[in-house]
Amino acid sequence: MRFSSFSELLRGLSSVRPISQTAGTIAGMMKTTVYLDECDAAALRRLAAETGRSQADIIREAIGRTTQAVGPRRLRSTAAGRGNGESVARASDEIVRAELGRSKR
Repeated sequence: MRFSSFSELLRGLSSVRPISQTAGTIAGMMKTTVYLDECDAAALRRLAAETGRSQADIIREAIGRTTQAVGPRRLRSTAAGRGNGESVARASDEIVRAELGRSKR
């Protein structure tokens, strides 16, 4: 879902009601700062007041909706190593010996 402005995104969230509120520190969250122009800041304040939600909660939801299409992080190194697809755990001693150039005792 793409939005042309933050205000448009906020309008789409106006019917959302809070699920639950937690007091104090929110585990697993990172604090950040967001700069908004006056129009977006006013729209965010109005939406928070109208829905009884915190501005932070509205912003988190908006970011979540916007970044949803990105998906989970993919590691570029996955499957980048040499191998034939067989488990290396069963043959670890042999692999180490071969890589170090040692023969079996």
